[in-house]
Amino acid sequence: MTVFVASAAHGAGLTAEISDGARRMVTVSLPHFTLAAGQSLHPAVGPAFTAVWTGRLHVVQGGRYTFGTGPARMSLAGAAVAGPVALAAGEHPLRIEYTRPPGPARLQITWSSEHFTEEPLPPSALRPDASSPQVTATALRDRGRLLTTALGCGGCHSSNAARRPLAPTLTGVGGRTSERWIYHWLADPGAFRADASMPTMLDEGERRDVAAYLAGLRPAQPLPAPAPPSAAEQGERLFGAIGCTACHGSGALAVEGMGSKATAEVLSAYLRDPLAVNPTGRMPAMGLNKEEADALAAHLVRSRRPAFEQPIPAGRAADPGRGRALVQERGCLGCHGLADPKPLASTLVAPLFAKLRPGRGCVAAAPGGRTPRYRLDQDQRRALDAYLAAPDITPAPAADFEDLVAQYRCRQCHELGGPAAVKFQDVPPALDDTGNKLRTGWIEQVLAHQRRVRPWMTLRMPHFGAANVGPMAALFATVAGAQPGNGLPSPEPDAVAVREGVRSLGRGEEGLACITCHDFGGVPSQAGIRAPDMKTMADRIRGDWFRRWMLAPARIQPGTQMPTFFAGVAPEIAERRIGHLWGALALGEGLPRPEGLTDGQPVTLKVEGRPIAFRTFLAKGSTMSIVFGFPGGRSFAFDADRCRLQMAWTGDFLDVTSVWVGRGGGEAKPLGRTYPLETREAGLRIGDPKRAPTVKFRGYGIEAGAALLRYEIDGQLVREQIAPSTDGAGWVRRISVAPGQGDVWLGPAPESVRYQASVGSEEAGSIRVPRTRQKPTQFQVTVTPREAK
Repeated sequence: MTVFVASAAHGAGLTAEISDGARRMVTVSLPHFTLAAGQSLHPAVGPAFTAVWTGRLHVVQGGRYTFGTGPARMSLAGAAVAGPVALAAGEHPLRIEYTRPPGPARLQITWSSEHFTEEPLPPSALRPDASSPQVTATALRDRGRLLTTALGCGGCHSSNAARRPLAPTLTGVGGRTSERWIYHWLADPGAFRADASMPTMLDEGERRDVAAYLAGLRPAQPLPAPAPPSAAEQGERLFGAIGCTACHGSGALAVEGMGSKATAEVLSAYLRDPLAVNPTGRMPAMGLNKEEADALAAHLVRSRRPAFEQPIPAGRAADPGRGRALVQERGCLGCHGLADPKPLASTLVAPLFAKLRPGRGCVAAAPGGRTPRYRLDQDQRRALDAYLAAPDITPAPAADFEDLVAQYRCRQCHELGGPAAVKFQDVPPALDDTGNKLRTGWIEQVLAHQRRVRPWMTLRMPHFGAANVGPMAALFATVAGAQPGNGLPSPEPDAVAVREGVRSLGRGEEGLACITCHDFGGVPSQAGIRAPDMKTMADRIRGDWFRRWMLAPARIQPGTQMPTFFAGVAPEIAERRIGHLWGALALGEGLPRPEGLTDGQPVTLKVEGRPIAFRTFLAKGSTMSIVFGFPGGRSFAFDADRCRLQMAWTGDFLDVTSVWVGRGGGEAKPLGRTYPLETREAGLRIGDPKRAPTVKFRGYGIEAGAALLRYEIDGQLVREQIAPSTDGAGWVRRISVAPGQGDVWLGPAPESVRYQASVGSEEAGSIRVPRTRQKPTQFQVTVTPREAK
């Protein structure tokens, strides 16, 4: 069985030995935390603990370094740290010792030098000791802890008062799937989905009774009609674009066979509001409208599992009444909620966690009797046994945070203690420094109330439900050792400071032109880059982090497009100007309009100096258009849906007012007279020029001053570069098709243009290029508007 469980130690930090005198855990962690009274750094260790971190400090640039150690004691290469220390570039043996006092406690080790301002010791500067058996043993135990959450062990092995459903509700389940599917699923959930965490619990007769009972639970309201099957292709593209592949990609939570489980209308309703069926948030809401949910459902139901559609074998008649009793008796309601018509309670009496023993019961290699049978491998059993041998005894925020991160798979999309598991064109923000960067109130708005700061991104932030992830908001600051809540209060700026700050935001004299890239009160920036809205900045960002960011943005986020404005500026001047900026931003919705901001005027994208690419909904084009603009006023659009060229024009680039202003989501408009480059019925073909191909878009970019497009035609990879022709009249397409069978065809051309190929022949108005199996087929096509002949 594959379950999404990550190790609590991700190799970021130092080797930490945590002990309360009776129990000792050795793990990898950062020397940062905030604890309330009665909390511990590790859940298997009491709150009166000592902690010793050892490893190496990685110094990139030699100089004099000053450390802030708070209540801890620190030594480098065996020498106690007191005051500035001269350190050469390289690695230095590091030791930090800490004794937890009674009551609340906080630790955040900082450093500074002549090269950068004071900051918390980052993960990139710390190297743990070589892995030891103790670290491995603690990591095994911590994996077991996370596994108990993934498997829902607390549903049966905790007090009734603590039980909370950890699986979809069974209320109305008969309206979401068939009796046949339920019967076959209960036989072995892992046979339908290898990563299913549900155990096998019932014999054949019991499955008949339970399936008959559950199939009779019908919803009160009928479901709306589904989308036509033709929407399936749109759904497949949406599946990849909005982030579904982060969890449901190759080897992850499988979605194969959904057509055997649910109809398109059932699946569409579920996708629009998954929390109504699965309140755990393990399937989050993705902000889908009905059209999008219908398209996704049409795509997903194409996959079937015939074995789950087979009739129930002939035999004794099912007894739904007995099925109802079994659902209560056998532990189903430890994970599932069910109202029939009133909420039902589990009658199973199982031993509490404190009385469980390693190697027995559910974790035994061969459970007997009515014990649930999980698909556990040997490593998973070892992890569960290790956890049962050293169970939780103390609340530990770090463990709670890791539990939520693993359960809701944050590392699939976000960097956190390492690179994200899945790479997207839209890159979500890294989470490593979130506790020091964002106000707790803002994190709560994002997690619990679906507040978004980057609405232009195709990739969507899921909504897991406030009850599920709301507690995570405060934990970001807790595990970072940051000031709880919203950080240190900012000083009240005076009128002069605010005026100077507003001036710095604009494009006037001494302005930093922040409005060039940042939105302002819903009005998009006027550059090809969109950065978060300035009016929400102070609601989101902690003031101390803002100061660090303005001084050295590339240090916090390598590769950022944010300029370094204060390099080489006298420190007192830099501090004063940053204070003015923060004072202005702190006005929030009351922030005056900076100089140079145009409101109520069309918002246009301009091409200056180098080509740009912009993905958008294009008027008279496609909802999945990619528009390329080149210096000199030459532009064209590509349809990523059909993988064909759409149109070109000469003049200015794009009017994006309806895309960015207000609620956004409108069409971008070409700023010139357009002409088609390919017809809707023709384009690139392989083999049969009259057959519509199967296409799949693979990516785009700018390469050597030309547009770069990668896509598949009937499974054959095509790589194409497009740039304006040197005479300024038309376009040059350089096309490369992977080796294989079937000649390459292009055309016929629309009446507005003519094609001229470097190789091949013209047949019936189309260009035919022979293809070989030995090497890619490469050729060039010049596209010239007929009026430019």
